[in-house]
Formats: sequence, C-alpha cells, structure tokens
Amino acid sequence: VDGFPVASGVITGEVEAYTVFDLNACYQFSDTGVGVQLDINTIFDNYYQSFVGVPNFGRYVMLRMIWSTVF
Repeated sequence: VDGFPVASGVITGEVEAYTVFDLNACYQFSDTGVGVQLDINTIFDNYYQSFVGVPNFGRYVMLRMIWSTVF
C-alpha cells in the first residue's frame, strides 16, 4: 500500500507505505463436512499502521474449525 495523507476532522497525518504477506491454508476431512483453516496475517511480523490514530498491527494467527452441511 502506498503512503497517503490523512485529513479526517481533527485526525491529520501521514500513513507510511507498507507491504504485508498473508498465508491461508485449509484442510477438509473427506466425507465429514469438517475441516480446519489456518490464517496467518503479516507472516513476517512487520508492524504497520493502516490509518492515522490506530494501533500498529503485527502478526495475527487464527486457527478455526469449519463445519459444512453441504459436502
């Protein structure tokens, strides 16, 4: 994302350019409708700020179980 200026009411400043790499993987157990999904956002743990006034964001990992009634 290229850097950009922010002027939103009293919030003003500059957002620096940043690049993020995410990884998503999913495995579906055959004929059960059950699966697992792993999401890793910002896999290299580079902190960035997506808007002026919000906290820095780093690596975020989520593992979830998926259940589908259509399989």
